[in-house]
Parts: sequence; structure tokens; C-alpha cells
Amino acid sequence: MSINNLIIWFVFLSCGLTIIRTGGSRDRRGWAIVAAAILVVTVVLLYFAPKWASPISGSLWLILIVFPTVLLQWVNRLVYQQSYRKARMLAECVRWLHPADGLDRYPKLLYSLEMAQNGNMEAAREILSQHQDLKTPEGRYAAMMLYRMDCQWDELLTWIRDRFPEKVLHKDPNLLMNYLRALGETGDLNSLVKELGKFEQSADKNKDPMSLNASRMTVLAFCGEVIFVKALFSNQLKVYSQEISNFWIATAEMAAGMEVEAKEKLIALNRSSDISMQKAIAWRLSHGSLSDRTLTDESKQILAQLETDLQHEESYGGAIKRTGKRVHATYVLIGLNLLAFALEIGLGGNQYIEPI
Repeated sequence: MSINNLIIWFVFLSCGLTIIRTGGSRDRRGWAIVAAAILVVTVVLLYFAPKWASPISGSLWLILIVFPTVLLQWVNRLVYQQSYRKARMLAECVRWLHPADGLDRYPKLLYSLEMAQNGNMEAAREILSQHQDLKTPEGRYAAMMLYRMDCQWDELLTWIRDRFPEKVLHKDPNLLMNYLRALGETGDLNSLVKELGKFEQSADKNKDPMSLNASRMTVLAFCGEVIFVKALFSNQLKVYSQEISNFWIATAEMAAGMEVEAKEKLIALNRSSDISMQKAIAWRLSHGSLSDRTLTDESKQILAQLETDLQHEESYGGAIKRTGKRVHATYVLIGLNLLAFALEIGLGGNQYIEPI
């Protein structure tokens, strides 16, 4: 098979899977429309100008599918690092390539984070207020951030419970993570653990590993599992900034009764220029010990199973790293991973902000 034919088949496979995965989702329908347009162009070129089909369709696929995917991953990485200004500038580029799927609002939401980080809370609130919408992930995110900015965890918990059934909760990573955070902040540890247990058993947990592990970390932190929280930030969540990592480790230490160590970390973090982080630290310091919350036997079993799963995942990963064999199989896996990366948006990769 020639390279031109290989490119054509690759474009058909990639775009076809993207349409299948995103066509039924209103939140990501723009990706399906773009993929369908590329397929139409490819078919027309194959009929009228076959020699141009491969270079043109391949270029369109790179520019409209792969390039935005790479940029979105880069944007999310910058968000995890709390580099909101840089993330906003890159998101501006993406929204011109994909004006649908809420990406036109993405830079504005990032700008609200930037304003809050710099202490301009009124400007941040104004932006978020303009973009509240229960029907879209980015609109729900804007509404939740208005509660989070002032640490209104009881109000956020009530807002989520009154508006979203469980099936919606488990399909929106941002919604689920904020719900878990609110349960932990308000001291309802048993509901916190049980909710994660339900999500662990659902099919949706496989769609977004980063959100899954961030949710796991939140539960483990409020339950005082310091070792597991540190392990997650050393591996699956190492992309997050050191400030976020230290904040959650301190939270776990406080829940474990290690209040002296926790307060030392939080006081040191309070020197940060990030005003939104300062507000979160003030809330944590002002609400005393987290170690007097009792888990039921059922919650303890769920927590024990979670810790066992994490240990198994870590052991499996470590075994792969130590073997150093089967080089050819490794190359095959690399190739498959490249294909999966190209299809990441279509296969369920999250394109929205993921606060923890």
C-alpha cells in the first residue's frame, strides 16, 4: 500500500471514529461536523482529483483535528500549572479553529481565573456571571466557580443536588469533582466516599483518567490518606503545580491529625501571589481539624478497595518499566498511542477546565 493510500485510510478511520464518538453529543458536535467536512472533501477529491486527495485531506486532518487536540492538551497542562494567562492565549488560537463546542467561551473563562488569581474578584465574578448556563459544561463550570471563589461549599452542594441527577453528574468531570470537593469541605465524608464508589463502578470513569485520579485524590485527601495523596501527585497527577500538590497534601495531613505539619505547609503556601489560593488556604485554616469525622464500615470498605486498586495500578506500571524487553511490541504500542492521541477528543478526552 502506498503512503498516499495509507494517509487516506488513516483520515477515513480517524474522522469516522470521531463522528461516531461525538456526533451524538451536543457538547462536542463541532468535532463531528469538522470530521464530516474533511470526509466530504476527501471523497470529492478522490473522484475529481485523486492525486490531490492525500495531501489536502491529510493537511486538513492535521490542521483541524490533530493541531487543536495538541493545543487543548497544552492549554490544560498550563491550567494545571496555574499559568492562566498563557493558557488563555493558546485557547484563543483553538477557538478560531473550533468555534463550536463551547471553545469560543473557553478563553473568557480562563480570563476569569486569571483575574481571580490576581485578586480582581469583581472582574472575575462579572465574567463568570455572563457565562452561566446549566445546559453546557462550560456554563456549569462558570456557575460553580462563582460559589468556589468565596468558598461557599454548602451553597454549591445544594445547587448541584437541586439541579443534576446522578447520570448527569457522572458524565461531566467538572461537575463531579466540584460535587466531591463540596462534600469533603462540608464534612460529609461518607457521602463523599460512596459517591466515588458509584463512579468507580460506572462506565464513564474510563473516559478521562486525569479527572478520575483527581477525584480519587480529593476523596483520599479528606480521608487523611497522606501516603496515597503523595503517590498520586508523584505519578498520575504530577502535571499539577507544586502549590496545588502541597495544598492537598496539607489537607490530607490535617485530616490525618497531623495538624502541626499541615499548618506549616499552609502558612508557607499563604505567601503565594495567587489570591484564589490564599482564600482556599484561609478557609482550610479557619475550619479546624478534619480528623474527627467518622467513616462507616461500608465507606471503609470502599476506601480500602480504592487503595488496593491504586496499589495494583502502580505495581503494574512499575513492572512494565522494569522489564526493558519486547522492543518491537513497544514500538507497536507507541504507534497505537499516536493513533489514540489523534482521536483523543473523539474518544472522550476532556476539553474543559478541571479544577481540584
